[in-house]
Amino acid sequence: MASTPPSTAGSIPDLLKIGAIPSNTQISVETAILEPVTQSDTHCKFVLENKGLLHSHSKIEFEFKSPSDGTNPAFGSLPVCNGIHALIERATMRIGTKTICEIEDYNFFATYRSSFLSPEAELEREQFLTGRNGNVMDIDYIDREIAAAAQYQFGAGQQSNTSADGLMLGNGKEMDVDSSGDVFPYIGVQPGQVPLPAVVVPTTMNTAVGAVRPLLDATALTRTAGPLLTDVDQDLCPTFQIAISDLFPFLKTNQLPLYMIKEPVNFEFVFSKAGRAASDSERVCGPSLLLRAPVLQASTRMIADHLYYPQDMMEQYAAANKSLQFQYVDYRLSKFSVDADSLASTGIRNVGGAGRIVSKVFWGINANQTTGASAGVAVATGPNAGYMNGKYGAVAPNRVYTNGGGNAADINGGATFNLKVNEQFLFPIDVTNTARDFHNVIQTEGQVPHLSRETYAKEGVSLTLARYGKQLMTGAATDQTFGSGQQGAAAVGVGGQYPGTQFWNAMRLNRGERVNSRGIELYFKQDVTAVANTQFIQRVWLETLRTAVLQDGIMECFYA
Repeated sequence: MASTPPSTAGSIPDLLKIGAIPSNTQISVETAILEPVTQSDTHCKFVLENKGLLHSHSKIEFEFKSPSDGTNPAFGSLPVCNGIHALIERATMRIGTKTICEIEDYNFFATYRSSFLSPEAELEREQFLTGRNGNVMDIDYIDREIAAAAQYQFGAGQQSNTSADGLMLGNGKEMDVDSSGDVFPYIGVQPGQVPLPAVVVPTTMNTAVGAVRPLLDATALTRTAGPLLTDVDQDLCPTFQIAISDLFPFLKTNQLPLYMIKEPVNFEFVFSKAGRAASDSERVCGPSLLLRAPVLQASTRMIADHLYYPQDMMEQYAAANKSLQFQYVDYRLSKFSVDADSLASTGIRNVGGAGRIVSKVFWGINANQTTGASAGVAVATGPNAGYMNGKYGAVAPNRVYTNGGGNAADINGGATFNLKVNEQFLFPIDVTNTARDFHNVIQTEGQVPHLSRETYAKEGVSLTLARYGKQLMTGAATDQTFGSGQQGAAAVGVGGQYPGTQFWNAMRLNRGERVNSRGIELYFKQDVTAVANTQFIQRVWLETLRTAVLQDGIMECFYA
């Protein structure tokens, strides 16, 4: 009787590659709910169980306590551009004592990555799962029956309700008001929960020109009236999740074979600031300068999906793969502080990468002030005064428009970029066209950012004066509006909350060669407008190639 030939490595399916398993292979899934082994309001740490294969779509779940100013409830919502990702300042994946993946300023990194989410994905999934909907643009109409301003009239006092005024941020909900014209209920209350009381908010956007805009409600984290919510009442506040594959690029293409690893596997997170005296929260947005949003530690958990194939198949795979090699990318951050005057002149900055294989370089400039205002950031009294993006985003070149734009005298500021690698410039002529900047991002990532021209480069006038979120603070209309709109010179000023806030730049290094000891040099120049004492932070990430080797249950990693 002939014996069954032993299995070879070539005959065993690759269990770690998503989509590489034959359709007739039996798979079972075990979901484990893991509590952090250590946790505070500044960090948390998970230790995984060494069993099965960790599915890359496993989630980390977070929830905030009732946002407050320290004493009373305060309105708070997640930044529309990165949602719950704003909570994570640093994410680290360790196996034993080796750091496999680590990314600094992840909340800003996620803002860049979120620009590639399709509006459909954000509208139907992400705004509920992660709190992101910054790419969802909707057509804005104004009721010209009540807008008697001259700029809305056509011909001899004729008015029309058939033309749109531009684009605005949308969330799939109707902009509407009740009979009083100014009462809006909270949204996001789940069936069976006690509804929160309605909140009276102003609807008049710019009284000087008689423009009346209803409010499109942002997803509120809690109510703004009544006592602070206790931990017992926290079911009134939503929870959000982050996929571990978004946090750790190693897991984008590989499922971690936990059952083959003999060392502890740890996920560690450092949180952004919850807010303190004279400081905004970095986690949520709102009108209060003292806004605080502590993490509800009892709700922090990891939902880990462990995959199991037939036992004999898993044993054969482990026996045939005593040594496993993983190729993946990791990101290294370089950042420095610079003022507006320095940005206005050509600067040369070494961003690192010496001795490493770097495939991509991407960067952005962010205003780092606590008071005042700057172009594209819309800061009236603090980083959260705009409370749509909070402090996150990338500042575009300044623009000088008159009478709402569309004039021959309108001026768009410029930006100049280039990279020098191994004594050669990536481009023979510096890139000075923002359209080419956008093209470079597409070429680098292989996908198109879902951003309007005005959102990206602060060029043109397409965004309206419609509000988003409960804009309860008083102040100049230009400090609180969604965009510059077409409602006259009074609307230009600071530039609103959204125009020019996603000016991310990226370049791909196609040479496939190791960077020499001099490192990569970034040449840059950018026009920005800043008030006194405004500082900017330039963040540059390098995408580096790394290799990890799993040998007899022990993981080692090194740069490619």
